[in-house]
Amino acid sequence: KRLLIGCLVAASVLATGAVAQQPTGALGRIKAAKAINVAYSPESLPFSFNGPNNQPAGYSIDLCQRVIAQIGRAVGEPGLKINWLPAATPERLKMVAAGKADLECANTTQTLARLADVDFSGLIFLDSGGLLVRGDSSVTKLADLGGKKIAVLRGTTTETRLRAALQRQLVNATVVQIGDAAEG
Repeated sequence: KRLLIGCLVAASVLATGAVAQQPTGALGRIKAAKAINVAYSPESLPFSFNGPNNQPAGYSIDLCQRVIAQIGRAVGEPGLKINWLPAATPERLKMVAAGKADLECANTTQTLARLADVDFSGLIFLDSGGLLVRGDSSVTKLADLGGKKIAVLRGTTTETRLRAALQRQLVNATVVQIGDAAEG
């Protein structure tokens, strides 16, 4: 398994324990390269997004930068270069699992299936899903979506949970997978 930091904090504890020894594995690669590869979502406001000058910003990014600073101190390279790798959730998970990203920095949901390939740090927030409809819409509950199209980000836990909720409540709606918010 590779370390996934979508929910961060545990990595700083891990990194501080490596100070007394010559780093090996991911920490050794990071030290040798004097750089760290970080996968993130460029459009998951307020957690991670492209901010001013197209630079990563947001709550998860702020936490990741603290963890990265700690990792840099732990490997004796306090000025680590950060290679930001923007991608959608499935791609970010694949990057971490394959070692192309040293950690992931977004609002990625921990699931049993994902735990088979990557590890997660401790939770940094709790969330729930919701629907966004026009103000003049008659939709007030899930059952009102019968016969309608619902856009959802492809490959997300929201997609899985939406499909399950529609099936459970016998709502015949069309789920349209989208790649990003702009497409939606």
